[in-house]
Amino acid sequence: MPASLPILYQAVDSNAQSRILVTVRGPMLFSPADSVLSLARQETDPECRRALLSYACLIAPRCANVLFAVAEFAHSAGLRAHCLRKGIQISSAIWKEFGERYAVEHWTHLGTRPLLRALFDLASLYHEVGGHAEAAIEYLQALLQLDPLDHLGAQAILEEIRSDLSLAP
Repeated sequence: MPASLPILYQAVDSNAQSRILVTVRGPMLFSPADSVLSLARQETDPECRRALLSYACLIAPRCANVLFAVAEFAHSAGLRAHCLRKGIQISSAIWKEFGERYAVEHWTHLGTRPLLRALFDLASLYHEVGGHAEAAIEYLQALLQLDPLDHLGAQAILEEIRSDLSLAP
């Protein structure tokens, strides 16, 4: 990435360890661990991938991108849910503040798609595990507010959950 691209927004909470940069593809969320995350995603050996993800966690433990990557390769539903929730919390706060200063259409800006996918993945996980219908509905509704054209198919899962709830005794 060219060094001349300006930083549009630095997270107010420096603990988030993320910032939004303007790139030729629009605003993107970046962190100090992105190069390690790229290597981890390309790695085919699970042990090497786990080591790279651990290193990324050391570099930027409170970064949404790191949390989303750990969730992607998590070995348990509990760890996956924890990382997705924490990553969504961090990413949502950064994009919300950025969106208050600049117009952000979530689906059309590639930088917001990891947040949208995380909302979808967490709602799907809650739906698959069962017993968390209200939480799944909450995350799907948040996703549909950010992406009203429903590029990820959240409405179909939302209808399925509501149908399941209406059939429950």
